[in-house]
Amino acid sequence: MIRNQARFNMQTGVALITVMLIVALCAVIASQMTARLQVQMQRSANVAFNQQAYWYAMGAEAFTKRVLITAFQGDEKVTNLGQIWAQGETTYPVDFGEITGEISDLQSCLNLNALRAPLNNTNSGSNDTNNTNNASRAQNANKVPKTFGI
Repeated sequence: MIRNQARFNMQTGVALITVMLIVALCAVIASQMTARLQVQMQRSANVAFNQQAYWYAMGAEAFTKRVLITAFQGDEKVTNLGQIWAQGETTYPVDFGEITGEISDLQSCLNLNALRAPLNNTNSGSNDTNNTNNASRAQNANKVPKTFGI
């Protein structure tokens, strides 16, 4: 009888450890499920905000086109800074923020890409032309700082 009671006490300890392991496993699984749920919710919120930003950008572009069409209805050949498109930076309120934009005239801007040396061609007949173009581009690049007083 004493032997059976000792065996029962040993089995009770094993059962308790087994139950504790199962509870610990359930806790780990539940925490993993919660973490994944949070990640999925953040992902879906990011997709929604991305779509909203995309459509705000499409709306701003359509509005800009409408402003330019309106500005050039009177005389298409005349462009000046007194027209409606040259008002400067403008801000429009939207849900949860605002859209800010500015239309600028790029006519008097300097295109630095035109001063870049072209990629080397393997054609032997075009080497003289490339050397001439490179020399004229180098001369133009040297004139830029002098022109702007740099």
